Order: sequence, then C-alpha cells, then structure tokens
Amino acid sequence: MKRKAIDRRHFIQGAALLGLAPQAASALDLSFAAPTTPRDEQIYRGLGDLVRQHLAHSVKNMVATTNQLNDVLRKVMTGTTQRVAFFGDSITAFGHRSTVLPYSEMIRYLSWLNPYEGIEVANFGVAGDTSRNGLARLKDVLDFRPQTAVVMFGTNDHCVLIGSDNSPFSLVSLDEYRENMNIIVDHLISAGTTPLLCTLPPLKPAFGEWAVNWGHAFWPLDSNSNYATVVRDMASARGLPWLDVNELLKVYDVGVTIFEDGIHVTTEGHLALARGVLRVLAGLKR
Repeated sequence: MKRKAIDRRHFIQGAALLGLAPQAASALDLSFAAPTTPRDEQIYRGLGDLVRQHLAHSVKNMVATTNQLNDVLRKVMTGTTQRVAFFGDSITAFGHRSTVLPYSEMIRYLSWLNPYEGIEVANFGVAGDTSRNGLARLKDVLDFRPQTAVVMFGTNDHCVLIGSDNSPFSLVSLDEYRENMNIIVDHLISAGTTPLLCTLPPLKPAFGEWAVNWGHAFWPLDSNSNYATVVRDMASARGLPWLDVNELLKVYDVGVTIFEDGIHVTTEGHLALARGVLRVLAGLKR
C-alpha cells in the first residue's frame, strides 16, 4: 500500500470530527499537505503554538470521553516520561487520506499538553511495509531507545498478489510472519524495550471471492484472522502486553472504523485505537 496524496475532502471531515476551529483546521491543512519522511519533525515544528495547543485539546476531548479515560490519561501523562515508538505500516504512519491523524499522532499531540512529563513519541510507520520490511529497519527503532514499542504489522503481509503463472501468493507467508514478529520481539526485549503487540485491524469485506479486492492486490476472507491469531498466541506465550485491534474495531462497527478502501482505519477508528493503546500504556507506566 503506497502512500496516496491527502484528499482535502477527507481532511476537512476529519478536522471537523476533531472539533477544530476553522483557522486551526486551515493552518493544519497547509502544514500537513505534503509530509515527507515518517519522522519529519518539521511538520510539527511548522505549526504555531496556538494551532498545536488547539489541536491537542481537541484530540484530548475526543479521546478522553469518559471519567475512566481521563484517569488513564492522568496516569499516562504524569510521572517519568515514557519514550514510545510506534512501529508499523500505513495504519501507523502519517499521511493516509482515510484520517486526519493516525492514533500514534493523536497520542503525540496529547503529550504536548504536558511537555515535560508524559510521552515522547517517535513514529516509525512506513506505508506499504510488511513485517519483513519492519525487521530490515528495526535498527531505527532501537536507536530511539524507547521504553515501549507499539508494533502493528500484518495487513500488508497477508495481501495476495497474482504471480506470472496466474497463481496467487501472499507477500509474507503465515510462517514467515510468525518468524519475523518473533525476531522483532527478541531484539526489542534484548534492548530493554517492552513490545506492545497489536493485532492487525479487521477488513471491511465486500461480496465475492476476496474480502477486499483492489484489482491488483487482494485480501482473502480468512487470512486476516489467521495473522491476528499469530499475534494473540505470541503475546500469550511470551507474557507480553497486547491490544486486540481486530476485536476493538469490530466492537465499534467495522463500517465506521474501516475506510471505504476496506483496509485503512478512519479517524473514528484511530480515536478508538488511541484509547486502547493509552489504556495499555497506563498499565505499563514505570
């Protein structure tokens, strides 16, 4: 899944969902129009303090919708700073047209409400990446020296392409996915980083042979749950914190949380993801 240009229509819808004032939404639109690398801090430095604070408070109001979540936010946002790496594909990366902000960036903005104590975020999401690609660039994550790494790969891994002999093949087989994820976890733990494993999000199925059919790429009906099971089993066997994104977003209604392309997560879905990750981070607070 390659990064696509931000669709202004979807941006405006997302900005409205976050409750942004027109001037803040307009400034944010201009600043975010052309993101470059996953960790391009110039995007954030380029925003004025007023816009940044306005967005942070808007995100907080959307994420902390209950007293329980306010308690979670207070627990996460005070005390010793957590360095958190978000490691994944386009669902983690900034820039997809399905949402104004991915869950990792919502949590980054929340950290700006308490800049001296709380969460220091680095986003290592790259559109189109599989667990194989993630393993190849794991050093970038380790160089950040995070206490926690939120890891979410799998959506691209089980994407099916059609070979030259017209036979279908997955980008990354289930066995290789299991091996790659275990190696990523091994390296993180060896570096003193706690992996917070996330299952891949659900698909928004259409009728037909495939759950999702892009014409050049396909997602089978059952493989999503098979790859999600790898993460569940790994977390259970190794005693690791994890978030069942598959079930979380199904509870909220797949039709609302998964974008019209059947794969990517909407702003509503990312808000649910941010709530879920914050709850787990609160339990890991050191």
